[in-house]
Amino acid sequence: ERLRDRKVDIQIIYDQSQFIRDSINGVRDAAIQGGVLAFFVLLFFLMNIWSSLIVTLSIPISIMLTFSLMYFRHLSVNIMSLGGLALGVGMLVDNAIVVMENVFRHRQLGKPALTAASEGASEVAAAIVASTLTTIAVFLPLIFVKGVAGQLFKELAFTVTFSLLASLLVALSLIPRLAARIKPRRVETEERLWMRVLRSVYLNTLKAFLKFKYFFLAGIVLLTGICFMMLKGVDKELMPKVDQREFMIKVDMPTGTKIEVTDRVVKRIENILLGYPDIKGVSVIIGSSKEKEYGGTVQTLGPHQAQIVVNLKKLSKRAPAYRKSQEVIQELQKDLLNVDLEGAKLEYVLQETIFKAALQGGKPVNIEVKGKDLDVLRSLSGRLMEEMKSVPGLYDISSDLMPAQPEVKINIMKEKAALYNLSVNSISLSAQAAIKGYVASKYKEEGREYDIRVRLREEDRDDLAKIRNILIHSPLGIEVPLADVAYLSRGLGPSEIHRLDQERTVMVSANIYKRGFSEVISDIDNIIAGMDIPKGYVVKMSGERKEMEESFKSLIFALILAVVLVYMIMASQFESLWQPFIIMFTLPLSIIGVTAALLLTHTTLNVVVFLGVIVLGGIVVNNGIVLIDRVNGLRREGFSPYQAVLEAGQNRLRPILMTAMTTTLGLIPLALGLGEGAELRAPMAITVIGGLTSSTFLTLFVIPALYLIAVNIMERKPEVKVEEKEEREEEVKKELVVIPPPERGELQEKISEPEVEQVQDLNPRQKKAMEYIRKQGKITRKEYIQLFNVSVATAARDIKELQERGLIVPRGPNGPGRWYEVNKDNRESPGEGK
Repeated sequence: ERLRDRKVDIQIIYDQSQFIRDSINGVRDAAIQGGVLAFFVLLFFLMNIWSSLIVTLSIPISIMLTFSLMYFRHLSVNIMSLGGLALGVGMLVDNAIVVMENVFRHRQLGKPALTAASEGASEVAAAIVASTLTTIAVFLPLIFVKGVAGQLFKELAFTVTFSLLASLLVALSLIPRLAARIKPRRVETEERLWMRVLRSVYLNTLKAFLKFKYFFLAGIVLLTGICFMMLKGVDKELMPKVDQREFMIKVDMPTGTKIEVTDRVVKRIENILLGYPDIKGVSVIIGSSKEKEYGGTVQTLGPHQAQIVVNLKKLSKRAPAYRKSQEVIQELQKDLLNVDLEGAKLEYVLQETIFKAALQGGKPVNIEVKGKDLDVLRSLSGRLMEEMKSVPGLYDISSDLMPAQPEVKINIMKEKAALYNLSVNSISLSAQAAIKGYVASKYKEEGREYDIRVRLREEDRDDLAKIRNILIHSPLGIEVPLADVAYLSRGLGPSEIHRLDQERTVMVSANIYKRGFSEVISDIDNIIAGMDIPKGYVVKMSGERKEMEESFKSLIFALILAVVLVYMIMASQFESLWQPFIIMFTLPLSIIGVTAALLLTHTTLNVVVFLGVIVLGGIVVNNGIVLIDRVNGLRREGFSPYQAVLEAGQNRLRPILMTAMTTTLGLIPLALGLGEGAELRAPMAITVIGGLTSSTFLTLFVIPALYLIAVNIMERKPEVKVEEKEEREEEVKKELVVIPPPERGELQEKISEPEVEQVQDLNPRQKKAMEYIRKQGKITRKEYIQLFNVSVATAARDIKELQERGLIVPRGPNGPGRWYEVNKDNRESPGEGK
């Protein structure tokens, strides 16, 4: 209140909390939008609002359980932890989709609601547990990742793991119970038109693919190889650039400049900055003898130095909207060309650089120049900086080698000092006390302490003759003038000396604008290679490049470990060593989509993208698991490999598309990259969307083809070719073996040659249905469903195919009571009249 009465205006100079709040709100909004999109996908496929709402309900419940687990794990709510939730929001419904669909299939078989819920959930429990574990397994290796990636993504890994475990618990407990309370809808006799058309198109395409499978597989392998080569050409960087709405200008005037002159130059810069509409505020620090901390870095300012902190408006409120901070800096540099800066050197520090300062320290481009002689280092760094000016995209090139400052040089004559029993240390301390002074005592007043520093007067310190007459107390009991034991002279010396690994080091750094990091680094490597570097001196890249190489190596190890863990989980589920290999082939297929997505969106290859690739390793295999699991079930029912892959592809088409679309559309709000901090979360979403899209589409064709090839190799027999007449007739004969001998003979009499030709392309389920009809005289759709434990849609499709082949005809009125009999008009054999 007192300050307000005095009309004092208080403003916060440095505050990252607003950026963090806006970033967290952006992640929250993206998660909500993703959940809404996932709901509409479910509604589109299920066409039942209650079923869609129940499945979507798994999202908020799973998120609440996740926050509970985060609390006990002491995880904070930040961009990365919430980013994990936003990443998994589309995957949270996958388990619920599988359970819901299976429960309703049992309801359609006529089972009581609770029985259908119990049996339906338990039937798919093993499959969804395995698919969830494969997704979780890819995050486990992140514990071993070092460097930036390990620090950033550990919380994200925990969050995704918690959310997926919560979704698994919800899918196996809450979803079946809620599904049991939904009133059963009227049984539909046919699938919706668009789904029937989609299944038909897929089936015909799959048959064509399998017919020329070696040709198509070779083309896909070639395309994958091309994408791998193109991926190497994508620009690389350690982390995406994050615009945090602030940047800093370091002003360095010539050494010895008075603070009034520095203030005058800074005001000129300040006036230009305040004229920009994108700038929210400007704060200045000039010539401080105390250490100032800014963004985690400690700066000591002399009277010839200043720091200007520029606060920018939100990206959405700039003119034009979403104008980058780098563009503001470029405009400022042009405007300052017409301003008299009186010899001042300016260095621009973007807040995206300070964001990475704790991780790698400084600008994106950092070059170490190491050696013994400071003059040689000054020469080498100067030549390097001149060469770097010719590299396109580089600006604000500078080094940490400070200008030489005036100093008094004291060269001690050790022989003469020894005569007076004086050591180098005692002479140095005496000279330092006289020139710089020492704290003799402290003065206290009103609770405050002040140092009492004793030293020569300023006019005496400036006079070299008076410094020579400084008396040094000798242990021999005499006073010795400094001039008797040392040579004194004035000269220039370094104000700071930096060492790295115990070697003198000059660090040359620069910022990048509108050019790829990899391209710039390649040009600098060529410059260093062409320099004449003296023996004993080293010029090498460091900073972001060094950190990037270390992080990429750790992530590659994590990817390999994730693939091994996923394989082990699938091998234990299928109890097979070769079937998981088939599913693992979906991993390279995702590279096609990843490469296309990165190139189309101009996204760099960074650790966030690399994490997206690791996440894909656990997601894309889920489609293959579902498909192969169904193929194995059909094989146990007696289907041939060829028929099994065709049937499994049709059966699993809808759930595969549903899970892929919910995950993909759930990530679209993140991928759009809108809002504060979006640059950090968008690359991973773009990577997952691209990889999942390509792998989902190709999995539906590649997995069946690879399965047939693998069966041919593993079982050491020719692949099943349904077009061969002898094999088709043999299949019919094998089916007759399950019938008792008396009835078998009767049936063999009834089956005519034309019927053999017609049933030879039927699947085992349809063949058994024909035997049942001949034995019982008729079959209803309900009997078909109960007999083979299939869904209404599958029963309707099988019966329709039998009708189209002319093997059966419908009898009775339309509706549940209609039955089907053998088409007697189709018999042409002589035995028909018996």
